Amino acid sequence: MKLIATPVRGWECEHIDCFCLETWAITQENANIWRWRCPICKRKAYRLKIDQLWVQILTEAAEVEDAMEVDFNEEHN
Repeated sequence: MKLIATPVRGWECEHIDCFCLETWAITQENANIWRWRCPICKRKAYRLKIDQLWVQILTEAAEVEDAMEVDFNEEHN
């Protein structure tokens, strides 16, 4: 398993979870059901937005060998 390259969600999505743009695009090319829908909430995903917080988190996680999870806390700035 590898980290998400480009974390995105649909403009109409209400969740904070992201999915990998590159993986999603390849999947959508070959899909014949739920075409161009969010894999999390199934809403239309014709327009996507990149989540900059997750970009930062994934950039920092890539610097840690064998990173498996992220903890949010108030002590880290």
